[in-house]
Amino acid sequence: MFKTKQAFEHFLNQRDQLGIKPGLERMEILLDAVNHPEQKLKAIHVAGTNGKGSTVTYLASVLICSGYNVGTFMSPSLTNRQGMISINHAYISDKDYLKYANRLATVIEQLDCHGNPASNFEILVAIAYQYFADSTDVVLVEAGMGGRMDATNCLIPVVSIITSIDYDHTYFLGDQLESIAYHKAGIIKPGCPVVVGALPEEAMRVINSEALNQAAKCYSLHEDFQVKQNHDNVFLFETKDSQDRLAFQLALAGKHQVENAALAVQTLFLLKNQGFVITDQQIQTGLVKATLAARFETIHTNPTIILDGAHNVAGIKAFVQTAESQFANDRKQLLFAAFKDKPLTAMVQQLDQSFDQITFTTFEHERAMTTDALYQLSDHPFKTKEENWQAYIKRTLLADDNDVVTFVSGSLAFVGKVREYIETMVLPSSK
Repeated sequence: MFKTKQAFEHFLNQRDQLGIKPGLERMEILLDAVNHPEQKLKAIHVAGTNGKGSTVTYLASVLICSGYNVGTFMSPSLTNRQGMISINHAYISDKDYLKYANRLATVIEQLDCHGNPASNFEILVAIAYQYFADSTDVVLVEAGMGGRMDATNCLIPVVSIITSIDYDHTYFLGDQLESIAYHKAGIIKPGCPVVVGALPEEAMRVINSEALNQAAKCYSLHEDFQVKQNHDNVFLFETKDSQDRLAFQLALAGKHQVENAALAVQTLFLLKNQGFVITDQQIQTGLVKATLAARFETIHTNPTIILDGAHNVAGIKAFVQTAESQFANDRKQLLFAAFKDKPLTAMVQQLDQSFDQITFTTFEHERAMTTDALYQLSDHPFKTKEENWQAYIKRTLLADDNDVVTFVSGSLAFVGKVREYIETMVLPSSK
């Protein structure tokens, strides 16, 4: 038993070296020990290379506006482990965090004794499912990695969503889109509808095959529903048969966010068909109110600093496109740090073409790439190095240069640290 939250956190810190452990065997054991809370959940399960967090955020905002108690499990968190687990945007309390951890203490010890220790992520999923089973009407669960063998994949959802498929986590998921799609398709369950984003053809074939095998109706963007710009900042969602239509606006910027919102809207119409009480007005209100930290987030103005947790090739592409469209006539500088297990050469090549200056740095994390290694990957004529990213941010804030827009990207873990640092600085122009 853990007497305090601090004792439990210390216990988890000592287990960090276990890393990622794909497979569902340990999850079944953990959940069985607490009477299978996952079986009590009305869940929407979301997988995908990019777009999961935004899609979950849109859904949560609308469902909360509709009067539901909404649990969300999202990873990674920009704050701490508890930040992965929330109800109606409020993180799980210390008291509940400790309560549900202690219900798992005995089975965690048993798994350790049998040489099959549960990972931290598995333990957190088991805590979340217990908490949600006791306190929510509907749950939004973001898969951690892949889907088929991901720790979250122990439930039967009411709707599954696959937002996108691109190259990421290839050391676990494989280096072919078909292999990656196979893992994502694992969240498709018998008879459960699945909503799918715009996928490469070879990935879509895998998804369609899995959906057919599971007798799961597949709703695909651009095939079964679409979204287009109606006029300035207003978008029109429409199903293929024109049965469902909705005009909406967004606070989040970027073409990819419009597509993520379309996935959310299609899902919401499916939920309405299942008996959820959701009005068009509530959908419109929820979408425009939805915001997500570190997704092209303006964290500071005068000078402008924008955070974006783009952490793979597809994410960088979307980030660059949004930066170029939103700030076409501005000078743009970038502070970049990333994990060493990412496709960094391809990521840096994209960035080299899009910013007037790039500063490479690093941060405190066992997976962080060194400043020098990132610098060497770049051919940018105005590249620089800065080991102390805090000093860079402080100089940027104090310079008060409104002629340049500063972007921070490369890793959600890094961007989260920068976000916290900026928010703790006492400056009158802070957001």
